Amino acid sequence: MAKIIPDYCETTSQAEKKIFDLFRQSEQQTTDWVVIHSQNIRNNPHPGSTPRPQDLLLFEADFIVIIPGKGIYLLEVKGGGIGCSNGSLTTTNGKGEVNFIDPVAQAKRCKHALIEYLEETVGKDISFNIVVDFAVVFPQSPTPLRKLPDLDESQIIDSHKLSSDGLVKSILAVADRYKGTTSFTNKIRDDIVRALRPSFDTVKLMGTQLKACESTISKLTAEQYERLDDISFNPGMIFIGAAGTGKTTLAQELFNRSCKNGLNTAFFCYNRLLGQKIEMNNRSALFVHKNSKVSSIHSAMNSWIKSSKLAKDLATAEETLGKESVKLYAEIYPELALKAVEELKIQYDHLIIDEAQDIVTEPYIRVLDKIIKGGLKGGRWTFFGDFEQQAIFGATSLETARSMIERITGNIAPVGKLKTNCRNSAKIATETAKISGFDRAPTKNLNHEGTDVNLRFFSSQNEQAKWVAEEITKLKAAGISPADIVILSNRRLTLSGANGADGTGAFQIIDVTQAKSAVVSGTQIGFATVQAFKGLEASAVIICDLEKIDDLEARSLIYVAMSRAKSHLSLFAHSKIRDQIIELRTKTLLGA
Repeated sequence: MAKIIPDYCETTSQAEKKIFDLFRQSEQQTTDWVVIHSQNIRNNPHPGSTPRPQDLLLFEADFIVIIPGKGIYLLEVKGGGIGCSNGSLTTTNGKGEVNFIDPVAQAKRCKHALIEYLEETVGKDISFNIVVDFAVVFPQSPTPLRKLPDLDESQIIDSHKLSSDGLVKSILAVADRYKGTTSFTNKIRDDIVRALRPSFDTVKLMGTQLKACESTISKLTAEQYERLDDISFNPGMIFIGAAGTGKTTLAQELFNRSCKNGLNTAFFCYNRLLGQKIEMNNRSALFVHKNSKVSSIHSAMNSWIKSSKLAKDLATAEETLGKESVKLYAEIYPELALKAVEELKIQYDHLIIDEAQDIVTEPYIRVLDKIIKGGLKGGRWTFFGDFEQQAIFGATSLETARSMIERITGNIAPVGKLKTNCRNSAKIATETAKISGFDRAPTKNLNHEGTDVNLRFFSSQNEQAKWVAEEITKLKAAGISPADIVILSNRRLTLSGANGADGTGAFQIIDVTQAKSAVVSGTQIGFATVQAFKGLEASAVIICDLEKIDDLEARSLIYVAMSRAKSHLSLFAHSKIRDQIIELRTKTLLGA
């Protein structure tokens, strides 16, 4: 795929967005291309010289396509319905308004301004060694004129030509107008790109976007607290919401309020790293409210069992089955924990469960019922869960969870819905829904657009390590702290394409999958499996090793992984699933 600068598209022109997307979907033959869009060009680039009147003019090139070995090609894009009146071109917008246009004259002015700028910045002989040409593009309409004054037929790219030949082939047809040898190397390409788009400009813009995105997300989180008022009318309630709707944040706020009201409160989740994080966040509260408890459900069960007469039974089971055994967690833990809480008489005034889709299962529900004063029927409990597409731990459906609770209580549990995404930028939320296979957006998103999702396709594992290093360097330059960056994979670090990305010594990748905490320090960058990082979030996420996306488990994994990113997301997928991902990305989501 061509390198596109910048890697997001903020224009309101649907025609330009269409061309941008076509470049995003371009084939391998464009790998050495650089495409710059919405580029302002002003003559007299040296501030020390005296400007001429014409130097004060500012020209905007819709797209500048830089192709080593061939040349530089400007694309003047015109949207709407293209017509002809008295020999002149017209465009008709959505309101039916007709305007005369002269894309050829615009393209010529941009071409001459670009040549003069590059001669001043890159070298006087650039116009002699490199072809600079242009084309006019009508993505939404066939051209009414097969020929335009001073224009070759190849320089007219309309909707018919885009459909039959594609964008890349059409641009190469323009390039074929000039035959012969050229000294246009990759180095000269890079010099041109630096002249047009200095790297600090891109980094500065990225940093500004990320800060704006984080600011918006913080405001939305505060708005979500209003939903907690529903709990005052329902002592037992399930809150459902897709990834990013603030379930863990709301559960935390509810824990704070419950403790302040003098209730002995338990706050449990499923994921180990998330459990460690929320326990760490609540250390001061737990010091004051000593009869409350915060941890993962398995950590809590482990402490209960080891404090009871059943400690030896657990040790035997761990030795026989292994500490990572599925049976140990699915059967042995809840069986021994049920007996332990009865022996120790452990009960809480209020039970809060996060990741309920993973915890509310047949063996576990009996333990939950036992540790609530008054049980599920008469006690106070609040469950938060994402029952949309998180099947990586064999998640329970909402219907099954409510059915289990009904069998115990005789009542159907009320459900509150969380619909507003308060974690992910708008672009990340949209891309996550599409690539994860949703037909309808699972959340409403009012957040900042954020940076574009950086999607790259690898053919070999070695490519990923280089890309990870480049991405981390770029993020750090944009002002992102290493502690706010995380690398995710469905593989352990030793088997991941990210392994070795820290070979330069500029940063150190730390595998937190089995660590006591996901917290890193200094120049360390956290790495975790998707399963281990579930429930957590980071400002910037880099996802590696995506090689499958055609079944429920694979879609669930990518859904969890992508939805961890708050403001910036990079996704490295194998080239063998390129077509599948492109097809998913081009579909239109129904509204939430």
